[in-house]
Order: sequence, then structure tokens, then C-alpha cells
Amino acid sequence: MSQLPNGWSPEVLGKLVDFIMGQAPPGADCNKSGVGTPFVKAGEFGSDRPLIREWTVRPLKHALSSDVLICVVGATAGKINLGADCAIGRSVAAIRPTEALDQRFLYDFLATKVLDLRAGSTGSAQGVIGKDDLAEIEIRLPPVPEQRRIVAKIDSLTGKSKHARHHLDHVLRLVERYKQAVLAAAFRGDLTSGWRAGRTSVAWQHVPWEDAGTTLNGRAFPSGDYATKGVKLLRPGNLHKSGRVEWNEKNTRFLPRSYAQQHPEHLIRGCEIVVNLTAQSLEDQFLARVCLSSETDEFLLNQRIALFRPHLMDRNYCLYALKAPDFRAFVDNGLNSGSLIQHVHTKQLKRFVFHIAPQDEQREIVRRIETAFNWIDRLADEATSASKLIDHLDQAVLAKAFRGELVPQDPADEPASLLLERIRAERGAAPKARRGRRKLNDRARL
Repeated sequence: MSQLPNGWSPEVLGKLVDFIMGQAPPGADCNKSGVGTPFVKAGEFGSDRPLIREWTVRPLKHALSSDVLICVVGATAGKINLGADCAIGRSVAAIRPTEALDQRFLYDFLATKVLDLRAGSTGSAQGVIGKDDLAEIEIRLPPVPEQRRIVAKIDSLTGKSKHARHHLDHVLRLVERYKQAVLAAAFRGDLTSGWRAGRTSVAWQHVPWEDAGTTLNGRAFPSGDYATKGVKLLRPGNLHKSGRVEWNEKNTRFLPRSYAQQHPEHLIRGCEIVVNLTAQSLEDQFLARVCLSSETDEFLLNQRIALFRPHLMDRNYCLYALKAPDFRAFVDNGLNSGSLIQHVHTKQLKRFVFHIAPQDEQREIVRRIETAFNWIDRLADEATSASKLIDHLDQAVLAKAFRGELVPQDPADEPASLLLERIRAERGAAPKARRGRRKLNDRARL
């Protein structure tokens, strides 16, 4: 370690804490009705403390509210929470500090070690953090009063950053709302009301979908003929929420090139408006998601996808009309079938009425929408960048804290070395517990 501040001592975590490795009670002894002891697994970890969703009438390993909990198995290995009075499962360990270590100081210190612990976890199927991994963590230990001053300063600084991050997150949550407001104004005619002043007025038309363009439904191509290469097949999963058609290793399926020759009417090239008629999955139940394919795209149009080619509208004007609140409300107000995976039919969509401006106003509306969206996207990008900067600042605060540079020292504080000597003496004088077979097996686990 580098030069220590006065009164600080180098130590390893295993000399400053006790470890309680979790153990799962039988499933029959667990419930979600509030009977028994709260039971915490890795899945119950919250932002700071665990969320109690399950209880057990047969708790095997206990944690305390004064502990620090850590996930030791799986994808969340290394994640930490402040403790709770609860039973803990095998995916969780409780770290119980001695009087030499303030709980919050330990929690903030371990927050800087999450990525290292995760990277060092072992296991073929899932990462595992063992007791030895935790015990060998090196820590620079300040006097206890200084630990508490450090924690108070960290709370003060990160509290301000949390407040700032909340406001930035609010900006990001409002982005889609801002865009919908722009689209609503555009297709009410409000966005170009000033532009129309002084020009010869031409009335907008109100035209049903079936008269405003042509619709092509996808074809049911056999999944048994999927190939490793050939022509791509457009399916609901390729319609991304960004409004683009997306191809990646996970969602791309191919059919032999012969299918393109056999079904030329369903071979689509270039920029086209496509709409999903079936929700992608139970998790993504977004119906009638409208996307635009790219100029370089070539694909077969699969079933449950419809293509729409407008005749009376500029393509981009039509695209924005289908993203606007009027169309969204039309779809959401009872068009889906009510089945588990929701879907709509093109005969239902054909009842939608487009509000169609004259051609020159369509172009102006598209220009103003895109100008507004560019501004909104820049604002969102700036909010995202600022949020990342706050994350870096929080990490810098923690780094300074554990180098001893965050708060002033007090010469009256008892050096950490003296407290550690007393703890060692007390532990050395304490009678040793008998090590029965069961305890040995518990220690061997993890």
C-alpha cells in the first residue's frame, strides 16, 4: 500500500469482520404470506437494502440490520446491500463488522470493490465469490471517528449527486412525451399555423388508411426451411422501438435465396414503412410498432408484418403520422384480439383516418418535426453525458475517501492500530468454540 495517513492501519478484511454464509431452507418451509422470518436471496437486493418478499418458518442462517449483505453466486455476484434482520439463502453472505469498522464505511468501501469481486469470481456455470476472496481484501483502516466523518461527507456529496441524477433521469423520461407533444401539434395543424399565414389556404383531407395507400400483408414462410444464409426474413422482433428495422445475430433468420425468386411480391428492398401486427413477446406487447427499413435493406415480408406504401402522403409525413398520438390511441383503444400474445388485423387498421396536409405543408411539417426531434435528442444526449459524469464524480469521491483525502484528521482520534491490538487481544483470550463436523462442513461451503 502507498503512504498511509496518520492513525490509519493496513489490514485485510478477514481480520475485521465475521462472515455468515447463507443457507437455503427447504422450499416447503418458505412462503410469501408473511409467516416466520424474512428470507432474502440475491433476487431481493434493492438499491440500498433488500426488499422483503418471502418468509421462512425454518431460518438456517441469520443476518442482522448492522451487517453488510453481498451476493456471492450468479450474475449479480459482488452486489451489496445494507443488512436486514433476516434469514439468508445460499446466494447471499452477511459481513458482520467488529467494533473496528463502521457499517456504512464498510458498505461504501465494498462499493469500490464490486467490479473486482465480480471479475475474480469463479465457477463454470455461474460466478462464485468465496469467503477467502472476501477475507483477503486489503483495506486501509482509519480511526473509527474518522470513518464516521468520511461516511457523513460521502453522504453529503453523493446526496447532491443523487438529486442531480434524479433531475437528469426526469429529462430522459420526458423525451418521448416531448416528441409525442410535437407530433400531436403537427397533425392538428398547430405546428405550421404561422407558416400558413399569408399563403393560399388549402384544406387538409381526412382519408381512411385504405384510400391513402396500399397495404401488403406478409406471408407465412415455413420456419423449418430457415437457413444459415440467404435472404433475410422480416419478423416482429426486427422492429425496434427506436423506429428502425434492426438486424443482429440473435434476431435474424434467413431463407434460401430460392424463396425470393418464388415470391417476388414479398421481396422488399429499400426504405419502406412496416408495421407489426403481433406483439413480439409477452414482455414486449407493443402492437402496431411502425418502423422504416433502410435503403440497403432486402428482406422477405413474413406473416404478422404489414407494409404500407402511401399514395397521398410523403413517406416521412406518413411515418410520423403513424407514430403520433392519434394513431397510438386508435390502436390502444380496443383493436387487439385480447389473446395472450396480442395482435391486430390490417382490416382493422384500414379504418384509421389520416389527416393529410397539402404537399408543400407536408414537407414543412416533416422539416419542423425533425428540427424539434434533433433538439430533443441533443438534450437527451447531454443529460446522458451529464449522468455519466456524475457517476465518475461519485467514484472520484470514494477514491479520495479511502485515500484519506476527503475529510480533515483529528489528532485526538485513537489510532486504528491501538483498537486493532485490543480486538486481537480480546479474540485471543476468548474460549475457542468446538469445531464439530457440521461447523466444519458449513465453513467448507463456498
